[in-house]
Amino acid sequence: MSKSLKVSNDRIQQVNMALGVNGYPSQRALAYDTGLSLATISNFLTGKPVSYTSFEELCRRLNLDWREITTSAEVIFPPPAYAQIRKKKPNLNQFPDWGTAIDISAFYGYSQELTQLQSWILQDGCRLLGLFGIGGVGKTTLATQLVKQIQDQFNYVFWRSVPTVPCFDSMMTDLLSLFSHHKENKLNINQIIYYLRTHRCLIILDHVDIDHLKYMQFIKIIAETNHQSCVIFTCREQYPEFTFLEYWLSSVRCLKLSNSSEIALSLIESQPLWGTDQEKDDLCNLCNNNPLKVKQMIVSIIHLYNGDIGKFLERNT
Repeated sequence: MSKSLKVSNDRIQQVNMALGVNGYPSQRALAYDTGLSLATISNFLTGKPVSYTSFEELCRRLNLDWREITTSAEVIFPPPAYAQIRKKKPNLNQFPDWGTAIDISAFYGYSQELTQLQSWILQDGCRLLGLFGIGGVGKTTLATQLVKQIQDQFNYVFWRSVPTVPCFDSMMTDLLSLFSHHKENKLNINQIIYYLRTHRCLIILDHVDIDHLKYMQFIKIIAETNHQSCVIFTCREQYPEFTFLEYWLSSVRCLKLSNSSEIALSLIESQPLWGTDQEKDDLCNLCNNNPLKVKQMIVSIIHLYNGDIGKFLERNT
């Protein structure tokens, strides 16, 4: 069955007119507001397939009825139920502690991955989610965007960047203090598990290293213990024990991220740079399509070459 929708040909003009009518001066403005990539916005406005959740979200922002702008033959089944759940904020008492989570003003690419992660957590009851990939590929950014979109489904949100934490015990004490509303501050793993069972808690551990043995032990406990919460962690490499857990436990999932030409190009096009399509592609290739490397190159091109990609390539290739 199809997992995407597209605007029917006779409705494309209507959809494009809705862009300006609803206060969006450009595709980039709509991409910024929704957190979707420019490529997804372009596909939607030109009648190319996009994911169900992206299609439904764009229709909502543009005040369009998604059933009216796609032909009945193209509608295989309605947008997944979790998309509707995510829009309806449950009656939860929420207590967030974002720690040193990054602030993202714009989100590029990974729209399909984001949809998959939301489904795993909200639909399938995933208790442990690992995001793996080389440095600069966007693990932290993806995790941040994911948590922003699902945080209203949890009582507690707790984010820690592991390199900034003094030690594991200190972090766990902070976690217990959050859960108990500062009534408990003595490390007790059993008490933490109790809160994970009695409340919906979302814990994010960013930049975990496989040499952090206490974190690895905690992750294993989270995977093997029955509870209603979710722990998300990012790590550069998938270690063997996690592969074992993922194979045998249905509540354990992982996603491996790789460099993306879509994200690299979206980053370039979002900045005051100028050059031919070929020059933009060459710049992406020079950075191996790594988002972090692209960002670093963009800064150099703007400050040293007045945004001229061609001049930069002449002197650096």
